[in-house]
Amino acid sequence: MTILPLLNPLFWLSMEPLNVDGLAGKLVFGFFLFLVLFGVVSRMLAQHKTKDRYMKHIGFRLGHMSMTMGLVGLVLCFFSYELIRFFGARFWYPVWAVVFMVWLVKTILYMKKEVPSMRLRDDIRKNLMKYMPHRKK
Repeated sequence: MTILPLLNPLFWLSMEPLNVDGLAGKLVFGFFLFLVLFGVVSRMLAQHKTKDRYMKHIGFRLGHMSMTMGLVGLVLCFFSYELIRFFGARFWYPVWAVVFMVWLVKTILYMKKEVPSMRLRDDIRKNLMKYMPHRKK
């Protein structure tokens, strides 16, 4: 198989199901399965091994994204394997890739922009609260 048909937009806009029988299909299936497993491990580690609430939230976000996109990808592979014309069509794979990239970029922006500002806000609030009257522990 040459890579030239994969670069043709008409190849991806076809209603024909993607051939997932060969090595490339097994690699795609393995990638989707890896995403599901990564999501499960990410959520488990975030829930049990992390004390920082922001890292816990990031782990849950990454886990949710990975599990969701992995399961959707596995369903796409199943439909392609069963040669279901509309649901196994090739155009779903670029749609999947675009949704995955947008979700990943939003998660990275959350990690880089919002989490540091929330940490700073919590530190300022903690410094102000030490001067407020409260019950001793």
